[in-house]
Amino acid sequence: MTFKTALLSAAAIAAAGALGYSLMSSGTAQQKIAVEDREVIEQIIREYLVENPQVVIDALDRYSELEALRAEAEAMAGLDVHLDTLISGVDGFADGAPASEAKVYVIELFDYHCGFCKQATEYVYDLLAEEDDVRVVFRELPILREESDYAAMAALAARDQDKYSELHFAMMDASGILTPERIASIAADIGIDVEAMTNTIDASGYDAVLARTRDIAIDLGVTGTPAFVIASADGSYSRMISGWQPETLSQSIEEARKSAS
Repeated sequence: MTFKTALLSAAAIAAAGALGYSLMSSGTAQQKIAVEDREVIEQIIREYLVENPQVVIDALDRYSELEALRAEAEAMAGLDVHLDTLISGVDGFADGAPASEAKVYVIELFDYHCGFCKQATEYVYDLLAEEDDVRVVFRELPILREESDYAAMAALAARDQDKYSELHFAMMDASGILTPERIASIAADIGIDVEAMTNTIDASGYDAVLARTRDIAIDLGVTGTPAFVIASADGSYSRMISGWQPETLSQSIEEARKSAS
């Protein structure tokens, strides 16, 4: 919704009270408004908004509330369909607590060129290092640059050499554009067989893997990266968090942990 649209919505609300009585009393509510009447109405609306600018702010606040509720409902509907797939680690990589011991799942959807994803990296790394009941599932969601697709495929290919986590965190730690050549250099530095990784990418069909993740993201109402899904292992708790919100993440992880107890 643009500011202009919100302004018109607010104007309609404001005008309704001012004009409702005259329209109804004249019996013209069902008739077309003449051009000269429209000009009068628009002038009244303008004057009302100039004198009562809070109306616009209130309308925008209300719209934001409704959009948040709509997004939450959309996310929950999507989680009902996709949560089991996300938890399973299919089309991604799972690390941390073994599935048999995990109480909480943290699924991250990310792009290797996303600045906020990079900010979240230390938090995610600490989860793996310090929380023995949390299982983290990484799901590549390349949406920002063409190079992001190749970076995602390289990470997936690194699974075959048991190097996913090392390459993932190395690329997240890198600044600038991750070209194939740069990724090859990073991979070589951490002991990955670059030729084997490249061959895996070429033969893998990872395009379909990334497409499935994008489809899930659409169903969840994801509009950017990072996005996190927090869920209890028993399915009693699930929540999607858009953007990098560390305090909200920590709170949700604790809520999921309590729900699973």
